Amino acid sequence: IGAGGAEGTLDAANILKPALARGEIQVIGATTTGEYHRYIEKDAALERRFQPVIVLEPSPEETLEILKGLRPRYEAHHGVIIPDEILELAVKIGIRSLPGRNFPDKAIDLIDEAASRVRLNASLGLPVAEEEDGTPVVTREDIEAVVDSWGGIYVDDKDDEKLMRLEEELRKRVVGQEEAIRALANALRRARVGLGGRTRVAASFLFVGQSGVGKTQLAKALAEVLFGSERALIRFDMSEFQEPHSISKLIGAPPGYVGYEQGGRLTEAVRRQPFSVVLLDEIEKAHPDVYNTFLQVLDEGRLTDGMGRTVDFRRVILIMTSNTGYNVGPAIGFTSKEVDTESPLKALFTPEFLDRLDEVIRFRPLTEEELVQVARMMLDDIQKELQSREITVRFSPEVARFVVEQAPKTGSARAIRSIIRERIEDPLSLALLKKPTGHLYVNVEDGHLAFHEVEGEELLV
Repeated sequence: IGAGGAEGTLDAANILKPALARGEIQVIGATTTGEYHRYIEKDAALERRFQPVIVLEPSPEETLEILKGLRPRYEAHHGVIIPDEILELAVKIGIRSLPGRNFPDKAIDLIDEAASRVRLNASLGLPVAEEEDGTPVVTREDIEAVVDSWGGIYVDDKDDEKLMRLEEELRKRVVGQEEAIRALANALRRARVGLGGRTRVAASFLFVGQSGVGKTQLAKALAEVLFGSERALIRFDMSEFQEPHSISKLIGAPPGYVGYEQGGRLTEAVRRQPFSVVLLDEIEKAHPDVYNTFLQVLDEGRLTDGMGRTVDFRRVILIMTSNTGYNVGPAIGFTSKEVDTESPLKALFTPEFLDRLDEVIRFRPLTEEELVQVARMMLDDIQKELQSREITVRFSPEVARFVVEQAPKTGSARAIRSIIRERIEDPLSLALLKKPTGHLYVNVEDGHLAFHEVEGEELLV
């Protein structure tokens, strides 16, 4: 349609119209619904010369039959064996891990690329599964590798197992916050067994607590534990959405506006990665119109972007963080009673918004011992980072406690990060610039940090 069109000439469609009207030729065309509306439906003369036939997406059962019919062709082309269970797995993964694409296309592509991968590995002498006669066989691992190369998240039958030991895995990555971890795990298990409503997002939470107590860290840990990678975390700084019109950044500009065809940052990210943790950091800084947009997501598990396309959010875990009104201090004496944190939340968010959340999870300030543990983890990260450059740095046990003692007593890990940057990373940088390789030892001497070579010579104080 439109091919060869120029001023004073006929395009391909207008050349075909007379012959189509006289019945001299027969034409079968294929197009998408969107392109039909855009190019053909607007041309009434061309539209009435065609009879539209809507081709529906085949069901999973029909897709499996299609794959069985195509299997001999792909086995012969790639020189591999594709077992029945791999065909079934391709359909299953297509449903769970690739909802943004349609059957049978996504299942066929999975089989084709997995078979190609096996053939390539075999030709390079890499280990592959084989039959007794030496013919390479496509396995589950090959399918998983293809999904990963597409940037998708492979979701297998071990999800229930992950949820059963979720607290244990999160505790390895997040210090303290036992109550928050427990509440998060319980809510996710409820959602998993269907008690949270299947038409909504997988789960939705509001993390409330002062800055630097682990809200964002817990979201990162959740993405890594459930989906295997921190890249499954889609993060937005909501201070960027303080104006009413900024909602277009999330869902895309409406027709006629600049950037209309680019899509929204949120909708496009979820379309590409439907299994993800969406983190809305400091949600209280966003304009109230943004809250209203998320009501549709929380209620129905979907969102319509600026181009009119519906994006499925039912596999998304939605987490919002806020500092609003959180003023819970450490317990005094034998009481653990908390001050009121409900009123500030109710003043900021509407009842409709709060009622749609699975859980409002409160984070308390970290204790001194927990901050020492956080400091040790940060020092371990420095050791690992320098070790990759063949530089060995060791910290004495008292360094972590010294760092905590120098930080303001706010119960926030962010202050610990600043002290480590100022008192350890900056001096280490100077020392390593003087001597790029070697072994360093850091300890506390006379109330100050001291940096030594392993042989004992002090590099920097």
